[in-house]
Amino acid sequence: MINLAGAVPFLGTFGAAPLPDRVAASLRLEEQEGLRLAAKVRIVLLAVAFVWLGHDLFHVGWAAVFNLAAVGAVLASGLAEFAILKRHRHPRGIAMAFALLDSVILGVVLALPNPWLDGTIPVTVTLKGGLVLWFVFLLALRTFALDPLLLLWSGVCAVLGWSIPLAVAAFDPGIRIGVPSMSGSLAANAVEAFRDLAFVHIGQWYTEALVLLLVAAALAAAVERSRRLALTRASAERRQANLARYFSPRVVERLARSDQPFGGDRRQEVAVLFADIKGFTTLSEQLAPEEVMQLLRGFHARMEEVVFAHGGTLDKFIGDALLVTFGVPDPAADDAVRALACAQAMLAEVERWNDERARSGQDAIGIGIGLHYGPVVMGDLGSERSMAFTVVGDTVNTASRLQGITRELGCGVVASEAFMARTREAAGDLSAIDALRPVGPRNLRGRSAPIEIWCG
Repeated sequence: MINLAGAVPFLGTFGAAPLPDRVAASLRLEEQEGLRLAAKVRIVLLAVAFVWLGHDLFHVGWAAVFNLAAVGAVLASGLAEFAILKRHRHPRGIAMAFALLDSVILGVVLALPNPWLDGTIPVTVTLKGGLVLWFVFLLALRTFALDPLLLLWSGVCAVLGWSIPLAVAAFDPGIRIGVPSMSGSLAANAVEAFRDLAFVHIGQWYTEALVLLLVAAALAAAVERSRRLALTRASAERRQANLARYFSPRVVERLARSDQPFGGDRRQEVAVLFADIKGFTTLSEQLAPEEVMQLLRGFHARMEEVVFAHGGTLDKFIGDALLVTFGVPDPAADDAVRALACAQAMLAEVERWNDERARSGQDAIGIGIGLHYGPVVMGDLGSERSMAFTVVGDTVNTASRLQGITRELGCGVVASEAFMARTREAAGDLSAIDALRPVGPRNLRGRSAPIEIWCG
């Protein structure tokens, strides 16, 4: 899981815009999952280290118990953190507290002498032996939470933990803390200072502390970038999902790849399908408002699936009607053929739906579909606050008028001669239009001249 909840305050420090409440709530849930995952990973890795160190019992005897106890203490801390995180609703504070506790435990373990070891190893060996890498290991474990602020805090905690062996050395009268002599050969002085078990090079400690802070900052920056990428990807997928509610999948892919998908108003020829439930007004009078809403949702869902299956673009729902185009935003040679296939599939889908409605005691419904082919102008309509991409023109109006006379002609589909001509041309044979028959010229409301129509 990706831990993003800390993004709300932390992203603000990097100049990001505030997140909506819904997104912030989602990120907080992700933070809880991410921190729990980090705790799980830490437990597993420390358990592996515990088992590995257990082999030392066969080689160094009881002296290995001290190391096992040290790893066991950090492991117990991880188990406690995981148990608390499972029940805590605000996990970042808990994780920060345990980050400090882990660093303190590790610092104390590195500073204390091993009571089962023959002789005493000076704390200077710890400071010179590269054991600071254990704090780097703790930092690496914290990256699984993907919380930049937690990582920065863990870097500070690591420096505090690494200060414990230094503090023990400072209180030991037999140990000197300083810098190597600057006289003579600097290289020879540095080597001599490293070999001297009674001397701690403070400059080396400062360097290691700085490295811990730099590693924490680098990991925090990498995690922050991961968070931004995750948010950007989520935003892109959300926009694409919104597009998919209105356009066919292939159109969505085109729109998602372009910042300026349509390039302003554009005129081109498309196939237009207009569908409507017959007698919807009368039907609505017989149903409760909730039943009307349920009917529309069922109708829209079924028609939308059919439209997208045939590569159509759902321009809009208008109550019980829908406007669909084929050839938006890019025209294809088979636009009219797919529009006719879509119309026939819509009629078949309504028949299947009516069978379901009959079994539940509901009335059957019928739809009328108008098909036309011709020029339209496509572009954005509306204002800055409310904008929609749509098509306008006489072709759209004609498709609507053709749908309107399906009742008069008693058929499910009415298509213009212009549409049928384009279908014949694209299909290359007459089988594509077998389901429709010519019925001659008809006058349509709003048009000055009659047009030849087909009915099916």
